[in-house]
Amino acid sequence: MHTKTLIATTLLAAAASPAWAAAKNVILFVGDGAGVSSLNAASIYGYGRAQALYLQRLPHMALADTSTAKEWVTDAAAAASAWATGRKGRNGVVSQSPDAERDTKDGETLKTALEFAEEHGLSTGIIANDDRTGVTIAAVAAFYSHINNRQRSAEIFQQLLNPRFGNGPDIVIGTGRKWITDQTSKAGRDLDKDIRAKGYAYLDSLDAAVHLDPSQQRLIALFDDADFDFHLAVDQAIVRLSKNPKGYLLIAFSDCHLGKSAKSLSRIVELDKSVRAAVEKHQEDTLVLVTADHGYDLRIKGEALAETQKSATQRQVLSAISLEDQHTAEEVPVVAAGPGSEMVHGFIANTDIFHYMMNALGFERYRTEARYPVEGTESWDYVTVDSGARRLYVSHETQVEVLNADTGKIVGRIPDTPGVHGIAIAEGSNRGFTSNGRENTVSLFDTETLRLITKIAVGKGPDGIYFDRASKRVFTNNHGSHDITAIDAASGKVAGTVAIEGDGEQAVSSADGLIYVNLEDKSEVAAFDPKTLAVKKRFPIGVGKTPTGLAMDTEHNRLFVACRSGVLAVMDAATGRVITRLPIGSGVDAAAFDAESHLIFASNADGTLNIFEEKSPDRYEDLGSVMTHPSAKTMAFDPQTKRIFLPGADVETIPASDPTQTPQRKVIPGTFSVFVAQRVN
Repeated sequence: MHTKTLIATTLLAAAASPAWAAAKNVILFVGDGAGVSSLNAASIYGYGRAQALYLQRLPHMALADTSTAKEWVTDAAAAASAWATGRKGRNGVVSQSPDAERDTKDGETLKTALEFAEEHGLSTGIIANDDRTGVTIAAVAAFYSHINNRQRSAEIFQQLLNPRFGNGPDIVIGTGRKWITDQTSKAGRDLDKDIRAKGYAYLDSLDAAVHLDPSQQRLIALFDDADFDFHLAVDQAIVRLSKNPKGYLLIAFSDCHLGKSAKSLSRIVELDKSVRAAVEKHQEDTLVLVTADHGYDLRIKGEALAETQKSATQRQVLSAISLEDQHTAEEVPVVAAGPGSEMVHGFIANTDIFHYMMNALGFERYRTEARYPVEGTESWDYVTVDSGARRLYVSHETQVEVLNADTGKIVGRIPDTPGVHGIAIAEGSNRGFTSNGRENTVSLFDTETLRLITKIAVGKGPDGIYFDRASKRVFTNNHGSHDITAIDAASGKVAGTVAIEGDGEQAVSSADGLIYVNLEDKSEVAAFDPKTLAVKKRFPIGVGKTPTGLAMDTEHNRLFVACRSGVLAVMDAATGRVITRLPIGSGVDAAAFDAESHLIFASNADGTLNIFEEKSPDRYEDLGSVMTHPSAKTMAFDPQTKRIFLPGADVETIPASDPTQTPQRKVIPGTFSVFVAQRVN
């Protein structure tokens, strides 16, 4: 871990996440282009006064960043993929990881909130009034499809009919009949036949949907009238979806970015009426969210104009609107009502919407429920939990903070650890060790008194440090000398060096007596004998680059290799064969495995914790990601309480005066903390 703190700037950070109310259902309303300036103009245009829209009076509101993984200005595909998956992607790409290239290269398939809902037995629905691609528009397609080009409507619709989880959306109402039919025909398929083969009632109007037998729970109504009664469509979807006692997820999209001011603003007013009806009828058991994919430059301008006076007519107001049709980069509103809406506040990422839905529906296995504040503005790296002693050791640049693992209270400090990266505790003794990266030493300390016993000279740039129970040795991964130093834990003497020829990160001891370590600079996993110090195996990862986190299921001989390229590779430790690869967040720096629950964890600098379940040694299920805190990239898993400890802070990035120099990173005072994630029962 050469870099201790990554760019992770947040303006507001909650001390802890409360036990939010659970929702039976979730409705996400999306207004295309309905940013702050459009809402302002729609209110004045529609009602002759500011903040007259119902959604502007909802109790909970946030402003969401709209950027993609690589672009400041988003399109609907990247925005909706962020809501649907909790991951930022690329413009033009639908629910794939950010290494995808539009129309050229697939990324990792990212599991969506709708797919989670289907997997849990909820009903799901899609409504869209886009005037061309209809219900295959990326703003809703991101919830049910995965493709590297948002324009491939035939393939997108086939994914709706042939879902990865469950039986696909139950209710689909909207436009695009001619477009989707033509595109499907060009692909050599019969749309009517394909739809009916999946058990849907296939209808050609909203009126037909209204009059369909109420017992028919699966319908697709496609037509080409983009001005259909949006409110009626939402109401019909809710009536049918509500028959499922487990609940439902409904995505309702309205195109409010039409290139014509009057029609765009009227669409917002109509969308607002649907929001009002949904909240007033269903807020007791339904989380209602409203947002936009992006803003655009539609605004009322001109302080000296007669047309912008409060006495102006609707026509005059319309003439004062400035309209430039390109998307813009500013934040967009997210407003909410109903159970779980209290989560929505402050400045957020658009990916947080995924977590709001997952949390409200009870799909997330873990939740960040506490924060242990730690004084100081120094950088940090690894954190270690001594489960038996109930102590938490947190690296803090020149010292180690020692906390009570259950309360967060500071119980002491270990000073004089220049550039400390990690801490290792020798089980069965009162000895602990710190790797001091700037001093090329390891501090041996008494775990009871926290006093220094001695300093041990090791290789250059010691980083990761760990204790091996079988050999009773401590090992440091040295990034400067590209080797590993072995230390006898009892005597504190150097026992030798492992010529690993790489920069080791996390390491795990296995049942076969070897220690496996990932080499971030080589994109390899190596194994060595902790007694003879001989390197026994080298496995190229292949499917991932820059491995940093490593965990292991020793019973089944499976390695879980977390890579900075956004992949967690599952590897057979005996042969090096990659069993599968799983998508994870960006900036991963640690992994863990719970042998009892068979859960695998990967902590990421983007403020997420990925969780997977090992269903069998060769089959794994994505359980989604949990919001932690931006920059919380390392973690310690406590096997006793099942809690996960993640140090993080708000970090200010100060541009260098010389553009060729690296920007300065500064921890904002009062923000460094250990965030505690706990299992949700």
